[in-house]
Amino acid sequence: MSNYNGKLVELPKKGKAIVFTDIHGINLDDYDGYMDIWGEYRNENTYFIITGDFIHAMGKKDDKSIEILDSVKQCWEDNENFYPLIGNHEWSTISNISVYNGSINQFLNFKELLRERFGSRWNRKLDEYQEFFKKLPQLLEQLIKSLLVMRGLQEN
Repeated sequence: MSNYNGKLVELPKKGKAIVFTDIHGINLDDYDGYMDIWGEYRNENTYFIITGDFIHAMGKKDDKSIEILDSVKQCWEDNENFYPLIGNHEWSTISNISVYNGSINQFLNFKELLRERFGSRWNRKLDEYQEFFKKLPQLLEQLIKSLLVMRGLQEN
Protein backbone atom coordinates (compact mmCIF):
# COMPACT_ATOMS: atom_id res chain seq x y z
CA MET A 1 0.00 0.00 0.00
CA SER A 2 2.53 2.60 -1.07
CA ASN A 3 -0.21 5.22 -1.57
CA TYR A 4 -1.79 4.56 1.81
CA ASN A 5 -1.35 7.27 4.39
CA GLY A 6 -3.34 6.41 7.50
CA LYS A 7 -7.00 6.98 6.67
CA LEU A 8 -6.23 8.66 3.34
CA VAL A 9 -5.27 7.12 0.01
CA GLU A 10 -3.11 9.44 -2.06
CA LEU A 11 -3.37 8.47 -5.71
CA PRO A 12 -0.90 9.83 -8.25
CA LYS A 13 -2.06 12.24 -10.94
CA LYS A 14 -1.52 9.75 -13.72
CA GLY A 15 -3.31 6.47 -14.15
CA LYS A 16 -6.84 5.13 -14.20
CA ALA A 17 -9.29 4.17 -11.50
CA ILE A 18 -11.99 1.57 -11.61
CA VAL A 19 -14.49 2.40 -8.88
CA PHE A 20 -17.50 0.46 -7.72
CA THR A 21 -19.87 0.94 -4.83
CA ASP A 22 -22.45 -0.67 -2.59
CA ILE A 23 -22.11 -4.39 -3.22
CA HIS A 24 -23.83 -5.12 0.11
CA GLY A 25 -23.06 -8.83 -0.02
CA ILE A 26 -25.96 -9.33 -2.40
CA ASN A 27 -24.63 -10.63 -5.66
CA LEU A 28 -21.49 -12.69 -5.85
CA ASP A 29 -21.81 -12.84 -9.65
CA ASP A 30 -21.65 -9.03 -9.91
CA TYR A 31 -18.67 -8.98 -7.55
CA ASP A 32 -16.92 -11.66 -9.61
CA GLY A 33 -17.64 -9.59 -12.73
CA TYR A 34 -15.96 -6.57 -11.14
CA MET A 35 -12.99 -8.74 -10.22
CA ASP A 36 -12.78 -9.95 -13.84
CA ILE A 37 -12.62 -6.30 -14.95
CA TRP A 38 -9.89 -5.69 -12.37
CA GLY A 39 -7.98 -8.70 -13.70
CA GLU A 40 -8.28 -7.47 -17.27
CA TYR A 41 -7.05 -3.94 -16.55
CA ARG A 42 -4.69 -4.59 -13.65
CA ASN A 43 -1.34 -2.88 -14.03
CA GLU A 44 0.79 -0.43 -12.10
CA ASN A 45 -1.22 2.59 -13.34
CA THR A 46 -4.72 1.25 -12.68
CA TYR A 47 -6.34 1.58 -9.27
CA PHE A 48 -9.28 -0.52 -8.15
CA ILE A 49 -11.42 1.22 -5.56
CA ILE A 50 -14.41 -0.12 -3.63
CA THR A 51 -16.16 2.78 -1.93
CA GLY A 52 -17.39 0.77 1.03
CA ASP A 53 -20.57 -1.10 1.86
CA PHE A 54 -19.40 -4.48 0.63
CA ILE A 55 -21.19 -6.26 3.51
CA HIS A 56 -24.81 -6.53 4.65
CA ALA A 57 -27.18 -7.99 2.09
CA MET A 58 -30.04 -5.94 3.50
CA GLY A 59 -31.76 -8.91 5.12
CA LYS A 60 -31.66 -11.06 1.99
CA LYS A 61 -31.57 -14.79 2.60
CA ASP A 62 -28.67 -15.46 0.22
CA ASP A 63 -26.16 -13.15 1.92
CA LYS A 64 -22.68 -13.41 0.37
CA SER A 65 -21.10 -10.80 2.66
CA ILE A 66 -18.54 -13.23 4.06
CA GLU A 67 -17.38 -14.49 0.66
CA ILE A 68 -17.09 -10.95 -0.66
CA LEU A 69 -15.44 -9.69 2.52
CA ASP A 70 -12.85 -12.49 2.48
CA SER A 71 -12.05 -11.77 -1.16
CA VAL A 72 -11.77 -8.01 -0.59
CA LYS A 73 -9.52 -8.61 2.41
CA GLN A 74 -7.25 -10.95 0.44
CA CYS A 75 -7.08 -8.62 -2.58
CA TRP A 76 -6.22 -5.69 -0.33
CA GLU A 77 -3.39 -7.68 1.27
CA ASP A 78 -2.04 -8.99 -2.07
CA ASN A 79 -2.40 -6.02 -4.46
CA GLU A 80 -0.74 -2.66 -4.12
CA ASN A 81 -3.38 -0.85 -6.25
CA PHE A 82 -6.50 -2.33 -4.62
CA TYR A 83 -8.26 0.09 -2.26
CA PRO A 84 -11.37 -0.75 -0.30
CA LEU A 85 -12.66 2.26 1.61
CA ILE A 86 -14.66 1.94 4.78
CA GLY A 87 -18.39 2.47 4.32
CA ASN A 88 -21.11 3.05 6.89
CA HIS A 89 -21.91 -0.68 6.97
CA GLU A 90 -18.32 -1.61 7.81
CA TRP A 91 -18.18 1.31 10.24
CA SER A 92 -21.24 -0.03 12.08
CA THR A 93 -19.35 -3.27 12.68
CA ILE A 94 -16.48 -1.55 14.50
CA SER A 95 -18.50 1.17 16.22
CA ASN A 96 -21.41 -1.01 17.38
CA ILE A 97 -23.76 1.59 15.92
CA SER A 98 -26.53 -0.19 14.08
CA VAL A 99 -27.41 0.38 10.45
CA TYR A 100 -31.01 -0.35 9.52
CA ASN A 101 -32.74 -1.22 6.28
CA GLY A 102 -36.35 -0.59 7.12
CA SER A 103 -36.67 -2.17 10.53
CA ILE A 104 -33.90 -4.75 9.97
CA ASN A 105 -30.76 -4.24 12.03
CA GLN A 106 -27.94 -5.05 9.59
CA PHE A 107 -25.27 -5.37 12.28
CA LEU A 108 -27.29 -8.00 14.15
CA ASN A 109 -27.93 -9.81 10.85
CA PHE A 110 -24.18 -9.85 10.18
CA LYS A 111 -23.49 -11.31 13.62
CA GLU A 112 -26.11 -13.99 12.99
CA LEU A 113 -24.53 -14.78 9.62
CA LEU A 114 -21.18 -15.22 11.36
CA ARG A 115 -22.76 -17.52 13.96
CA GLU A 116 -24.33 -19.65 11.24
CA ARG A 117 -21.11 -19.88 9.21
CA PHE A 118 -18.49 -20.23 11.94
CA GLY A 119 -20.34 -21.71 14.93
CA SER A 120 -18.38 -21.28 18.14
CA ARG A 121 -15.61 -19.41 16.28
CA TRP A 122 -17.95 -16.60 15.13
CA ASN A 123 -16.64 -14.11 17.68
CA ARG A 124 -13.02 -14.63 16.56
CA LYS A 125 -14.09 -14.03 12.94
CA LEU A 126 -15.92 -10.87 13.98
CA ASP A 127 -12.75 -9.66 15.73
CA GLU A 128 -10.69 -10.44 12.60
CA TYR A 129 -13.09 -8.54 10.35
CA GLN A 130 -13.27 -5.61 12.75
CA GLU A 131 -9.47 -5.34 12.78
CA PHE A 132 -9.50 -5.33 8.98
CA PHE A 133 -12.18 -2.61 8.89
CA LYS A 134 -10.15 -0.45 11.29
CA LYS A 135 -7.27 -0.43 8.78
CA LEU A 136 -9.37 0.75 5.84
CA PRO A 137 -8.90 4.26 4.51
CA GLN A 138 -11.77 6.71 4.62
CA LEU A 139 -10.87 9.05 1.77
CA LEU A 140 -9.17 9.25 -1.61
CA GLU A 141 -7.14 12.27 -2.57
CA GLN A 142 -6.66 13.16 -6.21
CA LEU A 143 -8.86 13.02 -9.21
CA ILE A 144 -7.33 11.11 -12.06
CA LYS A 145 -8.07 11.44 -15.76
CA SER A 146 -10.06 8.26 -16.42
CA LEU A 147 -12.80 7.02 -14.18
CA LEU A 148 -15.17 4.11 -14.69
CA VAL A 149 -17.92 3.91 -12.09
CA MET A 150 -20.31 0.97 -12.16
CA ARG A 151 -23.32 0.06 -10.11
CA GLY A 152 -24.38 -3.47 -11.01
CA LEU A 153 -23.52 -5.41 -14.09
CA GLN A 154 -26.25 -5.99 -16.63
CA GLU A 155 -26.61 -8.87 -19.02
CA ASN A 156 -26.62 -7.97 -22.73
